[in-house]
Amino acid sequence: RSLGIPCGSMAVCGLNSDELEFEFHNLKATKLVVKKDYPDGTDKIEMDKFKVAFVIFFMATFLAPTCKYNTVNPDFLGSLVNLDEINQYNWSAYVLDHLIQDAARV
Repeated sequence: RSLGIPCGSMAVCGLNSDELEFEFHNLKATKLVVKKDYPDGTDKIEMDKFKVAFVIFFMATFLAPTCKYNTVNPDFLGSLVNLDEINQYNWSAYVLDHLIQDAARV
């Protein structure tokens, strides 16, 4: 882990097709799921949806934001297809690469 960000052995990958069951095309949709109250708890489907929304929201808002408002960058969505593997991806390298690319643009 680097700064608490997992750095597993698998490279973060984009989405090749319509693989992601819970699609979030914009940050507003992810924010609604992340902020939603679950007074009666969650079932597996709701928990999976929350996990995907949380990773997308956190990456797109804090760790690897895009310059386009309310836009989700699809280059890491392939890493969210199998939720049991999320922590096995090298999110640290992805964030560092994103930071270096953005710094080079400036």
